[in-house]
Amino acid sequence: MVKATHEASHRLFHDHPEALAPVFEALGLPPPSKGDFDELSPDATEIRPMERRVDTVLRFAPDMGENFVLALESQTKKDPDKARSWAYYVAYLCAKYDLPVVLVAVCRDRATAQWATGPFELVEVGLESTPTRENWRKLMQNAVTHFPGHRTLFEEKYLEGKAEGEARGEAKGVLRVLEVRGLVITDAVRERIVTCSDLTLLHDWLDRAGTVERAEDLFTPGTIATELPKN
Repeated sequence: MVKATHEASHRLFHDHPEALAPVFEALGLPPPSKGDFDELSPDATEIRPMERRVDTVLRFAPDMGENFVLALESQTKKDPDKARSWAYYVAYLCAKYDLPVVLVAVCRDRATAQWATGPFELVEVGLESTPTRENWRKLMQNAVTHFPGHRTLFEEKYLEGKAEGEARGEAKGVLRVLEVRGLVITDAVRERIVTCSDLTLLHDWLDRAGTVERAEDLFTPGTIATELPKN
């Protein structure tokens, strides 16, 4: 029996789809208005005697921009079977309406929300340790998603994380060179180095870290560095 809390979790978006603004922000899209949506049937039943229903299904159809389908699922707890159901819903709705589909799990607690973000493995079982398993993983790493905002949601976040990781590595390198040379590193100097995200500037500091007389000279353009003694 469907509980009231379950119904309330997704009916909110059925009656007030503009409340989906945080989802659109995550997709890199402008906030929607209520007039951009129209209700679709949540029935995902096939001819076979197996009934499947999505909690709420909406079509986003703005005057300008891409149309897509939003499938809203109320989730109160972890459910291992949902991975298969959600995969089916997305595939079914995409085939039925010939539009990209975004499935949004509406969760009542952080633990369930973290679980609902996935990833869910539906195909690797049975591949064992064969080369096919590794080939599948490589294909999934290179897969391109096509729903609106995918570049903002995935690609940009990935590149941001990659750049941040490179910057942290360069900053550690600069500090290590200064420490090995026995130069005094004040808290202000250390903070400036570790908070810098400009890779070009960090590369320059790393080059200069081996020759400057003081750690502070890293930040002074035109400072004459001490020439290293020749062997």
